[in-house]
Amino acid sequence: MAIVNFKKYNEKKQRIVVITNSGEPVTIAMSENGGKMHIFEVPVPKLERAKIIDTNAAGDSFVGGFLAQLVIFLEEQDSSSEAPQYLTMDQVTQSVKIGNIMAG
Repeated sequence: MAIVNFKKYNEKKQRIVVITNSGEPVTIAMSENGGKMHIFEVPVPKLERAKIIDTNAAGDSFVGGFLAQLVIFLEEQDSSSEAPQYLTMDQVTQSVKIGNIMAG
């Protein structure tokens, strides 16, 4: 996953790379405080073909749900601190699950 090693212009921000591939697991590459990278997958729940009505905008719906949950987690952190805000692997995993629900 070479993308996680691209030069960052703001080292105070966490890098999170999300790669979706239809019904395949979502691949996440993310940095933690200190710069260590973690790469992991989050399974996508299988839907019965009969329950799939329309796949248009499924990716947009995923991103909307994913980002909304990330914002909720960031708002719960202490914003008065000047330390960088980092999300945990569990928080990112939960955000992916919300994204999957929204993509439905």
